Order: sequence, then C-alpha cells, then structure tokens
Amino acid sequence: MEELTPEEQLAIAAETTIMIGVHGNGLTHLLWMPLTPLTTVMEIFYPGGFAKDYEWTARVLGFTHYAIHNDTAFTHPTEPKVNYPPGFQGTKIPVHGPSVAKIIEDRIDGRLLPQPGCGMESGEFVPRNQLPGIREELYNAKAKVNNQIDQLIARISSRMNQEFKPVNQDPLRYPVSEQHHTTLFDLLLVCRSWHDIAIRYPRLWIDLDSRMPPRVAQIALERSKPHGINMTWRIEHSWNVSIELKQVFMENRDRSVSMDIKTKAIVGLGLRQLIEGPTPQLESLCVAVDSDNRSSRAEQEVLDGFELSDGPPLKYLNLAGVQAAWNSPRLSGLLSLIITGRGVPNSPRQLFDGLAGLQQLEVLCFQKITSLNVKSYRPAECPPVTLPHLKRLCLWDTRAEWTAMISSNLYTPACFDADISDESPGREYDPELVELCDTLLWNPNNPQAAVLLGFAGLEPRCEQLTIQITHYDLFIGIPFDEFKRCDHTKVPYHTLDTGAGRTRLELSRRNPTELLNKIAAVVSQLPSFPPIALEVYNLYNESSISLPDLLPWSEHLTSVYVMGASSSRAFLQQLLQRRSPATSTREELVCKNLSAIKLEYENDDEEDPMMDSDALLALAGGCWFEGDSETALQPGRFDVHCPKKKFSRMWSLEGEIQQIVPVFKLFDI
Repeated sequence: MEELTPEEQLAIAAETTIMIGVHGNGLTHLLWMPLTPLTTVMEIFYPGGFAKDYEWTARVLGFTHYAIHNDTAFTHPTEPKVNYPPGFQGTKIPVHGPSVAKIIEDRIDGRLLPQPGCGMESGEFVPRNQLPGIREELYNAKAKVNNQIDQLIARISSRMNQEFKPVNQDPLRYPVSEQHHTTLFDLLLVCRSWHDIAIRYPRLWIDLDSRMPPRVAQIALERSKPHGINMTWRIEHSWNVSIELKQVFMENRDRSVSMDIKTKAIVGLGLRQLIEGPTPQLESLCVAVDSDNRSSRAEQEVLDGFELSDGPPLKYLNLAGVQAAWNSPRLSGLLSLIITGRGVPNSPRQLFDGLAGLQQLEVLCFQKITSLNVKSYRPAECPPVTLPHLKRLCLWDTRAEWTAMISSNLYTPACFDADISDESPGREYDPELVELCDTLLWNPNNPQAAVLLGFAGLEPRCEQLTIQITHYDLFIGIPFDEFKRCDHTKVPYHTLDTGAGRTRLELSRRNPTELLNKIAAVVSQLPSFPPIALEVYNLYNESSISLPDLLPWSEHLTSVYVMGASSSRAFLQQLLQRRSPATSTREELVCKNLSAIKLEYENDDEEDPMMDSDALLALAGGCWFEGDSETALQPGRFDVHCPKKKFSRMWSLEGEIQQIVPVFKLFDI
C-alpha cells in the first residue's frame, strides 16, 4: 500500500468488504469501506495484546470486528481486555494463515462456524452476489470529501491548538495558537497529498502571528492572497518582536479582517499606530491590555481613546483594560460588544449615550467593570436605551450598583439569553442606589422586567425556573443542570440560538427576600408563568434570610426545598394559612400544586412541638385529608430531615402523617 498514491489507496478501500491488517495506522483506511452486512475488519495483535482504537471505530461504522491472536479470533462482546504486552509494537507478530482463511471463507459463504475459543457469534449474511451496487455512491462521497479537504485540515489544526482566536469568528480561520504557532506547517508533513492541498488553498494561510519568524510571516502573506488576514499579537515585552516583523504587520494592516491584540501595558504604545492606521477590511477587533500593580496610570491608559480610521462598520469589538472612543462611526454597526475591566466610559451618561448609538447590537457583555462612576448616576439624565435586536445580555462579576443601574436603564425586547451575576455586597455597597434601580426595574409597568424573567412579550421562553435564596444572594433562572455559561470571547457568534430562553439572574442584596417580593409584583401581572422550584438556604438561621411571601407564587410553585429551622417553620405556617382573594369569599389553599417538599433541620436545632410536629400534622390534615372540602394535590415526595433524639414528637407522629400523606418520610441526621 505504501507504494500507492493516497487516491489509489482510498479507491481500494472503497471496494473492500473484508480488511485484514496488523494493529496500526494502516487500518485507518477502514473509514472508506462500504457498509454492508458482510463488511469485516480483522485486526491482528501480538498474542495477549489488545487495543480498542479500531474495534470502536469499526463497530461505530456498523462493521464486524475480529481481534486475531495467532489462530484464535475474538469479537464483541467477548473481546480481550486492553493489554500491551512486550512485543505488542514489535515486528514479529505470529498469525496462523489457515485459521484466518477459514474465517474469511465462512463470512463470504454466509457460514460462521465458530472455532474453539474464538468467541464469534453466528449470524446470517447476504451472499456476495446479492450485495447492492454502491460503487457510484462511494465515488460521489469521496469526491465530496476531496472538495472539502482544505476545511478538514484547517479544523484539525484548530482542534490541535485547543484555542479559539479573536471574537466571534469561524474557527476555520484560526489555526494558530499562543503555545504552538506552527501547527499548519506540522500538518504539511502528514503526507504529500495534504502538503499539496494546503499549499493550493490560500484560505489556510490567512493567520499572521506575532510569534512567527519574519520569513514564515512572509510565506503566509504570499500564500493567503487575495484573502484578508487575521492578525494576532501576543507580546509581553517589546524586545520579543523583531523590527522586521513589526514592519510586516504595519505594511499589511490594510488586509486585516481581524485583529486580536493582547499585550502588557508597558509595551502598548507601539500598538496604537497599528490599530489607528488604515484598516479598510477590519471586521473584528480584540484589544486586551494587561496591567499589574507595577504599571503606572499613564502606562495603563496608553491605548485609551484610540480611534479607528475611516472604513466600513466594525462587527465585533472586545475590549479588556482599555477604553475606545465610542463616538467612532465605525462602531455604529456593531453586532457584538464585550468589555472587561475598565473598558466602559466613566460617566453613566456617556455609557448610555454610547449604547444608544449601537442599534444593531445583538450581544452585549460587561465583565468585572471597574471604571464606571455610579455616584454620578441620575435617572432623569439617562433616558432608557432600547436595543431592539439584542439577543444576549451578560453582566458578570460586577458590583450590584452597576448591574442594577445598567439593567434598569435598558430595554431589550428580543433578548432570550439574560445572564446577570453581581458581586457580594462589600464596604462600598450603596443600598440607596440599588434600591432606586430595583424599584425602576422590577415594576409591573417596566417591560424589561418580563424580558429578564425569560419572557417574549407575554409568553414565557423557559419551561421551568429555579428560585434560590441564600445569605446575600437571590438566584432566578433555569435549573443549573440545564445552564452552561457561555464564554462570549470564545463562542462563535453564529451559534446564537433564538429558541428556548436562558435566564440566569444572580443578584446580591443585603435583603434578597425583599427584592423577591418586588419581583413577585411583576409576576402577578403576567398572564402565565413557568413552574418554579423554590430553594431557601438558611443554614445558620440568619435574620437576613426570611422566607418570601408564597401567595404570589402559589400557582407556580411545584417543589420547595428549605434548609434551616426558622425558614422551615415559616414555610409550614404559610402553608397552614388560608387566603381569600379580593374577588372571592372562598378561601384558597396556598401552594396546592406542590409535587415535592423537602425540609432540612440541623443537628443543633431543638424541636418546637407547636411549630414543627403539630404544624406538620395539621398541615397534612388541612391540605391533603380527603374529607376536606378542598384538598391540594398529593405531593409525590415529602421528606423531612431532622435529628431523631431532639425531634422525638415528630418521629412519634410519622405513622399518623403517613396515613394521610403516604410519601411522607423522616430521615435522621
């Protein structure tokens, strides 16, 4: 086979139904074998050795695989265990030809007579003369593979690097990484065919990296014509880049489609000329300035206020530790804006004026914002900003004052992915400002409140929501097992999904229950709301954590988990209460649709018979006893965890409660 061209090798494999070979890379040709009831791969191992590489591959493709140990054959599910004995990779591997030939004959003739110890399974097979003619289909499939081999090489190169390059772009365009910038050159050595294909496709050479030798950079520039190029600059010290390479970057910036710049503050000065020079093809710009405690303020701000030259609108902008001039005409068509650190304007008025000019924006992400002066915020001076096309709104790891202010001043009707995460309240926490913004946002008359709760108009996007209350945090969002936070610097822009909503609000407040009561006022005005799972964690019976009023959530609560004695008792008392709506004289049960309840006390808690055991018994009789005029749905699960020695009365009533609620269980802790 090694004397044949790659094309001839693949043509033979495409016409092969039984392939025999010693364990090794040559068996990769099985990928081109036709799928028929007869297709078989026979892999010869050194006796006692076994590896699953091609066994897995063959079975996934629907083929039969045999592991051959000299004169003995094994197949799934009785294949040997993985083992690499001495001689496994050697050149002296024994094989008994007559035994292998007998297996082949039996396969072709439709017989499968197992030899002693071979472990093969019998079956019926289509005779060779009845196999369907699939040669033409195979050749068509092979032609499609050949037409896309350049994309295959690029994607293999990108995966080898394990790093996605500038903001929100196709990974096909970024096969160069920080750790290893010669991956594409390495792939040229795979075989002559890959080498020739890579040389012929300019699109594979569009990456210009600051760690390239100047000669390599020149090769890439020549081979990439006439395409635009992606410039990647990763320099910590000015002496890391030769003058010749700097000149290459400057001379070819007019071909740049994207720039990905990450540098230390102390060496950022020379980059300003690169960014502000002519860039008529630039679509994506990522600038990150890494400042440390040793950097002076002048060094940290060396790229601040940079202005792009005239040209078509930018599509993607990612700033970290640097501020741009937001009034640049080239930012008016932005689709994605990601800012980390001190990248936003200092003034709230400037921030919202800048956002008002980004009417095409679809992704907005602020992370760890440090530069915004919230004390100068005046709602009357900052009219609400509508971003009609925004699909993702992310405010991460930022002070509660800033996230509250930004959230309350935006209206994003098309947003289906809201991800807001506050920092815990610190010494600089401004409760008055947070209260002002919460009142503006969580208002039944503010449509943005429904958007952040996962609504499209009056229809919920999310199928279920979880509400969690902890020490200083209120979480509202889709269940954690369904949520995977996106890194918007690495997720391709074109993966935006306009389907199900992804709400995740993690709001830090001194009194999270008070905020939840505000949100309840919004929920009460919505025509429908998804099922809710409520979780309250009050491990140390803190006064700052109180159970919210359950009545506004009554129709939506399907499960409740409460930790802590004070919160558990408050929950029982609320369920015991009967409330009468203003429009009716009939009392209604609170939370009558609960399907799962879990109360968890602590080892140090002491039983209060009236508030614990008696309340539980009264609750069971009042809510679920069939003789009542109105009963709630029986829960599918009702668990209470408490120390048996300290909650003796509750344990004595377990059987009586189970007669009414059979699923009721006590667990000793």
